Amino acid sequence: MKKILVVVAALLVAGCAHWVKTEGSFVSDSENFAVDLPIGWMRSNNDKLLLMTKDGIYLQRIVISRINLSDEKQFSATKKRVTKEMLPQEVADVVADNALSETGYTFEKVEESAPATVAGKPGFRLQFTYATKDGLRYRSICYGIVSGDHLYRIMYFAPARYYFDKDLAAFETVVTSFRLTR
Repeated sequence: MKKILVVVAALLVAGCAHWVKTEGSFVSDSENFAVDLPIGWMRSNNDKLLLMTKDGIYLQRIVISRINLSDEKQFSATKKRVTKEMLPQEVADVVADNALSETGYTFEKVEESAPATVAGKPGFRLQFTYATKDGLRYRSICYGIVSGDHLYRIMYFAPARYYFDKDLAAFETVVTSFRLTR
């Protein structure tokens, strides 16, 4: 009887797993983008975002998300909104305000806010630091563009020590390969 319970439990856990190994190009028809994923990483995606990690989401993660500009609540921590008429730097300011307003960690500072080209469109690049409640310091980069009725963000999060620099090149390769499909 114990063996049956162990087998059933293992099957249930395996059925819940939604992580798959990354293998090159990834296309999301529903989210209107394609991107080349780092080989050897793991990915999970749902209706709202594509999440990738190599060693675990607390050690490094790349997140690609699409926000519909008509959504009532575009961000988790700020009431500010992005519109398609905004300049890239104005959009970057709203994204930075959301990071500043988060309550799960202590925002430290914006290290860089600059124009960037993403998928051939004018966008922005934000780099900032924050610390968890336990004092672990993270660095993060967010690239973003507005295209049509959506804001696309490509984000990288990793502890400032060791992991940030270790996988930064993989992240930049993801950003460079990002393209809109329609």
